[in-house]
Amino acid sequence: MNQVMLNMPPNLHEQLAVLANQNKQSVDQYILKALTQLVAYQMQIIPLTKVMEQEKAFHALRQQLGPVTTPDEARQILQQTHEAVEPEVELTPQLRKQFRKNPVE
Repeated sequence: MNQVMLNMPPNLHEQLAVLANQNKQSVDQYILKALTQLVAYQMQIIPLTKVMEQEKAFHALRQQLGPVTTPDEARQILQQTHEAVEPEVELTPQLRKQFRKNPVE
């Protein structure tokens, strides 16, 4: 296994130590697990070309709509332009319900 020397703020190390302890792991094991999950997540994310297409479409929509000044205007725009997608596994039914109630707050 390769080794990496990592400098981090003391408070981050303390937070990692607490989380590692809660998971009955060493700090090294916890960091390795967290990095592995992050890399695995990012490897399955949308291809860069698709991201660039979405960004271009987003900027075009923002320019077309002009400034949004109130939450009600934002809700109305979201209702008109919202694309339905399957929620991520991490989004519990309770969180999805909360987002539906307050999409822009």
